[in-house]
Amino acid sequence: MQQLDRHRLGHIIEYCRRIQATMARFGTSIVAHGYGNIELTVVCRTAQEDIPRLQAFCEKELRSTKCE
Repeated sequence: MQQLDRHRLGHIIEYCRRIQATMARFGTSIVAHGYGNIELTVVCRTAQEDIPRLQAFCEKELRSTKCE
């Protein structure tokens, strides 16, 4: 894996952590104001299910390339 790709994965992991920390701190109230036509269930499901999976995938990729 190229250094630039490793750097990008590191940024994605940090973003995932920030999103999860924000949701843990504020819960659904952060999106409850209804900015436009936000579907609250979709946002919450993404933050609670997809973001942790994305983070885990990026961390796994970084770990697997340390040996290269």
